[in-house]
Amino acid sequence: MQQQYHAAGEQHATDHLHARLVEQVHGGHQTGWFMSDLLMRLGLVGTVIGFVLMLGVVYELQEEGINALKQLLTSMGGGMQVALYTTLTGLGSATLLSVQCHWLDRCADRLVSRIIELGVNANVLPQQDNGQ
Repeated sequence: MQQQYHAAGEQHATDHLHARLVEQVHGGHQTGWFMSDLLMRLGLVGTVIGFVLMLGVVYELQEEGINALKQLLTSMGGGMQVALYTTLTGLGSATLLSVQCHWLDRCADRLVSRIIELGVNANVLPQQDNGQ
């Protein structure tokens, strides 16, 4: 019975060490994921600002005629340019950062697995030597 409590305590300690190892290895990646999300949101905010700039020109239109229409389209093009460039920049940079964070997470998972595997092998070998 006492051996069961001892084995359960060792298992709990091992689980705690594994969880701590995963936390330490993956802890720094959260900033990268946060920045990726933030870049995407900033790109979308820039899109909204660009559309507001584009449509604000229509509100300020005072003249009539073909020249006014040409000026309106030119001014609207500036707002549309802001909207599209901020969308492209935000989504592109967020995608690049997400790919890097994903790659980093996979490598960290492999590192944790390898450390645990080496730890298990190191614990098994001395026990086998004692039994011989």
